[in-house]
Amino acid sequence: MGSSEITPPEGLAGRFDPGPPPRLLASRCRSCGQVAFPAGPHCPRCWAGTERLTLPAEGTLYTFTTIHDGGGPPRVLGYADFGPVRVLAPLAGAPPRIGARVTVTVTTLGPPGARYPGYAFAVSRTRPAGYAPDPAGGGP
Repeated sequence: MGSSEITPPEGLAGRFDPGPPPRLLASRCRSCGQVAFPAGPHCPRCWAGTERLTLPAEGTLYTFTTIHDGGGPPRVLGYADFGPVRVLAPLAGAPPRIGARVTVTVTTLGPPGARYPGYAFAVSRTRPAGYAPDPAGGGP
């Protein structure tokens, strides 16, 4: 029996637009300007209404980790800054390093037989213009 592609879970469907190009979707508060990911109908700060916001196409890798769950190959996950928000996703592409450029890419998620489209971050080999390590030691 082969795998089939199904519709993404409801919570994932509103988090990204598969494009092309793929982009993350957030919300901005109409009252206080707070930006939140994932998008929601109400501001997490003041509970006012929100409007949909498409995040920048490129982000900066903030941190990453490798998960060894014993059931298969290790998974690498990373947090990246896309404009005013920090987002978690699987990493693909070049070896990850803090400060690397990342772009949103479409990937396949879910167990065999129940696969669906999702997003990951493609890691670039270059850092964004103007990147500077954190003087407190948080960067490379």
